[in-house]
Amino acid sequence: MSYAVRYALESVPVGSSLDVPVWLSNTTNDAIDGEIVASLYNLKGDRVQYFHHWVSIDSGKAKEVFELDMQLPEEPGIYLLRGKFTRGQEKLAEAEMYVKVVPKVTSKSPRVLVIGTANWVKPVRDYLANFGADINTIIYEPTVVRSPDVAFPESVEQLRFQYDAIWLTGFDNFWQEAPESWSETIAKAVEMGTTFVHTGSWSSFHGSEIERTAALDLTPLGDIMPVEIKAKNDVFATHNISWVTGGSLLVDPSQEAKPKDKIMATSVAPAWLQAIKFPELELNRHILKPKPEAKVLLNINDQPLLVTGRYGQGKVIAYLGFSPIYSETTKDTIILDRVLKTSAEHLLFANISASILALIANEDPILSIEDILNARRTPLFESLKNIPRPDWPEVTFKWLKTDDNIPRAQVRIQNGPTFLRGLRLRLDGPDFASGKALPLWSNQYFDLLPNETVECTIEIRKEDKQLPLGKTVLIAEMLGGADFQNYPVPQLY
Repeated sequence: MSYAVRYALESVPVGSSLDVPVWLSNTTNDAIDGEIVASLYNLKGDRVQYFHHWVSIDSGKAKEVFELDMQLPEEPGIYLLRGKFTRGQEKLAEAEMYVKVVPKVTSKSPRVLVIGTANWVKPVRDYLANFGADINTIIYEPTVVRSPDVAFPESVEQLRFQYDAIWLTGFDNFWQEAPESWSETIAKAVEMGTTFVHTGSWSSFHGSEIERTAALDLTPLGDIMPVEIKAKNDVFATHNISWVTGGSLLVDPSQEAKPKDKIMATSVAPAWLQAIKFPELELNRHILKPKPEAKVLLNINDQPLLVTGRYGQGKVIAYLGFSPIYSETTKDTIILDRVLKTSAEHLLFANISASILALIANEDPILSIEDILNARRTPLFESLKNIPRPDWPEVTFKWLKTDDNIPRAQVRIQNGPTFLRGLRLRLDGPDFASGKALPLWSNQYFDLLPNETVECTIEIRKEDKQLPLGKTVLIAEMLGGADFQNYPVPQLY
């Protein structure tokens, strides 16, 4: 039995749904019918979710038999998912995994429709979903609009009913390729109260060149933006670049490094936005002038970077920097926990996208943006290692069978009131140190919930198949610990 979660160690926001495929591999000669039983526990030992499902699997087959559809708790922390496959009273297989649940940005989960070209939509989708937003996407490809999640709303009323915000990413030739009704529907919905967000790319705002231009100045969206869009190249590139086959970017490596760009919040920005320490980096961006009634929340080298305004009753937000780009050739996926540590570009956009979600929700973030990101920076097992070390559990050893040359024993472990991770049991003594005796454990590694009791069995194979067994001691160790605990083993004659 196993849980087929591709990125099992990645953080997931509170209250979000997590689908966990359950796989069984049947290596026996018979088909097996049984029950999958799984529970999600917090580390206090409370069961917060329970699942069960009857399944059947043929001989010699491995397949997904069930999908756990978990609605994650609203309390951040580490949770333990345990499951087993049983037939009557017989346990045939078991599996467990940890789930790291982290805070989302706001108490609300804004419903956002993200639109654009695939390599710009997918990173934005990944970021917003990681911060707790409810995301749908519409991805444009040349000659076809592909809608893996949804179709574009048929009316202004439907758009307003389904979404709190529309987020337009890079969209090659938006003015030509996007259906005309889209711009009109978005503009009317914003006028009535929906939020509109537009983020930078080579093909955002007006755009950089004929082949890669959004030309929003030729659409109704140009009127609703908080910045003035003119019919000319508005992109400032930090490096000379050229486009190569497949739409990839080729950067001229001969250029000398330029001074890093500095990003600062303005005095009109909310206090939580002013508290963010933005990384210094070289950032491709658009150089555009704010409209008179707009507010500049962030500057980059004294030029506007994040600008907000109103269009009718709706909020409009323009981020003039480029969002991260998805590579179709390498099939990148944003693992946010990782890129926060390795990339200034991703760290910047994590701060920006989290901030924009707070502006969409019209709420202060639940925690500081720094604290929200720090919750992700600490790896899951690093978090487990930092849990206070518990007292040693009660361990008892009992011989079950000694009337032949293969002694069998049972070990019973009673944990105390605190979660215990990484307990290892082993036998030591002259026969084991010399290799003359080999213990075969049913299990010797344990993660124990508070007050949990578990049992395991040991079968001892002796090289000369002769008893007695020399003096033996049962030793317990904890993962990462420098000490150990000895438990008595009755002498076996």
